[in-house]
Amino acid sequence: MPILKEIHYQESIVPPEAHSIAAAFRREANRVRELANQQRRIKSTLDYSWEGNSKNKFSNDFDPQIGQLDNYANMLDEKARQIEDIHVNVDRTKWVWE
Repeated sequence: MPILKEIHYQESIVPPEAHSIAAAFRREANRVRELANQQRRIKSTLDYSWEGNSKNKFSNDFDPQIGQLDNYANMLDEKARQIEDIHVNVDRTKWVWE
């Protein structure tokens, strides 16, 4: 006669909230990229109308900040990927006939 047996095991899963949290990081990365692009547009407008030492000083001071925004957006994307790669072990139980 078959016997019903309880089996305990662990399963590795991605937490359900990981995808929505990663999506929030990606939205923020896109917002930061848009900000960097706006700054590039402003700078390109100034490039046509601005000359001399003041333009060079502004560019030297301002260009690295645009790069920092790009780096920050890339870091947010990387963190989103890391969040989606998180796995946790959960205890499971199932019943089988033997």
